[in-house]
Amino acid sequence: MKIALLHLDLSAGPLDKNIIQLQEAIRIAAINGAKWVVTPEMAVQGYFFTQMKRPFDLNINIENTIKPIIKLAQEFGIYIFLGCGEFDEIDGNNYNSCLVIDDSGNIIARHRKMKVVKSKSEAWATPGNKYTLVNCNNFKVGVLVCADAWFSENALELKKREAEIIIVIAAWPPGCGGPPEEAWKRCSNASGNKPVFVCNQTGYNNGMNCLIAKSAVILEGELEFAYKGNPAVVVCEIENNQELSLKQCAVFNI
Repeated sequence: MKIALLHLDLSAGPLDKNIIQLQEAIRIAAINGAKWVVTPEMAVQGYFFTQMKRPFDLNINIENTIKPIIKLAQEFGIYIFLGCGEFDEIDGNNYNSCLVIDDSGNIIARHRKMKVVKSKSEAWATPGNKYTLVNCNNFKVGVLVCADAWFSENALELKKREAEIIIVIAAWPPGCGGPPEEAWKRCSNASGNKPVFVCNQTGYNNGMNCLIAKSAVILEGELEFAYKGNPAVVVCEIENNQELSLKQCAVFNI
């Protein structure tokens, strides 16, 4: 099976531009055999969408906004792990979320970031309070958003829920709380040495240098593969024998 990490420059937005970039990258991933496609944190609006000196809407009807991406999930029969901000009409709160869209275009899960960073960048977001485990192609997948992966107790909870793979979406360059690779290794170890796939982003925006940020694959607590630099679609092929292993990764620059 192939898992694609969309290592894109999205943090400054705007939303319309990001949607176009995501569509292009998803098509590249699917054409090259990816069955799961993972985006960075806040891929739809951009991590800094409230700080870019342009109008923004916090009461977001996300299902309408992401219809072009849902159509691609249907067209190619793929799962998409999509980072976005969303508004919950029931509780009246905004969340920094990872939506899981299945191969029929249904939103089958939504993980809401629990460890919201106390900064202007995330002041708009309410912390989530639930762990997310979702079945994708017969794998039990745990989902975390960026800083959620820093705290070992979150990986331990996913272990209790028998997660087989952990997906992390991120906007996490070195220097924000320490080397993120160490956090991802801890996450893998605490989860019972399960594979951790991290989709980070690139670009230099609002003082955050993601040009040196890595997207990564962690296997059994060790960094197996990492990519940083220009925008790219990274397609990782995994083999499922007795344990999951990484066969190869291909990088498609865009």
